[in-house]
Amino acid sequence: MAEQITDASLSPDGKRVAFTARGEVFTVPAEHGDVRNVTRSSGVRERNATWSPDGRWLAYWSDATGEEELYVVAQDGRPAVLVGLNGGRTVVVGP
Repeated sequence: MAEQITDASLSPDGKRVAFTARGEVFTVPAEHGDVRNVTRSSGVRERNATWSPDGRWLAYWSDATGEEELYVVAQDGRPAVLVGLNGGRTVVVGP
């Protein structure tokens, strides 16, 4: 999977790393713990995941709606929020 990683972002506390690979967003512990697929999407391309300053959220770009749009998701895998840049909409979407 290492050759499929397109982006990486270290969490503010340095305990996890967010990776984008195969169009999915994963978080991986620096030492011990579980690998989390926080987007769990099929046929969708997510990219450029980055952590919020407090380390609780990840923001990333996705083509889930057919357009490139910004999403925010809790790093523990709770449902993502689509941040509408065109038209000002905010919609909760979930796995």
